Amino acid sequence: MLPPDPESPAFFTYGSFKPGQLGYLRIKDNVEDTELGTVGGQLYERNGAAVLDATEAGTVAGFVLLLRDPKSTYRKIGRVEPEDQYEWKKVE
Repeated sequence: MLPPDPESPAFFTYGSFKPGQLGYLRIKDNVEDTELGTVGGQLYERNGAAVLDATEAGTVAGFVLLLRDPKSTYRKIGRVEPEDQYEWKKVE
């Protein structure tokens, strides 16, 4: 499953795709740059996985990954993330 805008070069990650995590190794060749970032919500853990609840108050720290080939990278991410647990959402 692809995000609403599969050509967007900016991907915010707060879990397994952060630099230094195993998921990042799958996409690192497509990452041009990384920046620290935050998004509104509350971070929870479910079965060892980070889950963001954007309806909760708070701030969650993570990284904005600037992607060289967004559509290809989002496909790689989509193959790993379970659709029943995660969803794509555009944030500013």
